[in-house]
Amino acid sequence: MLDAERAVTHSDPRARQLPEARATLGAIYLKTRAYTQAVEQLQQAIAADATLWAARYNLACADARLGRLAQAYDVLREVLASQPAYASLAARDGELAALRDDPGYAARFAALIDATKN
Repeated sequence: MLDAERAVTHSDPRARQLPEARATLGAIYLKTRAYTQAVEQLQQAIAADATLWAARYNLACADARLGRLAQAYDVLREVLASQPAYASLAARDGELAALRDDPGYAARFAALIDATKN
């Protein structure tokens, strides 16, 4: 069991830091390709604290990796609407390649990135 898993598992459910711990665990799962677990932790983190923009961005990445392109696009659109600084990362992030390269989303993805430049 990872230290981050222990921290989440053994935390008081009302602990102020729990959403950030879940967001961290979700990011670890994302980077270790445990995408389903990443989505679960990231969704719980966001539900508890909607201001966790990195968690939202990572959720878009995990959804893209799972082939859930509609969900990935919708989450990414929300992130970029509020936090346009993520656009430069999204434009090159390998985690979003499925979304960026999909024929059904490529043009919308490019337009979404371009819209943040204005």
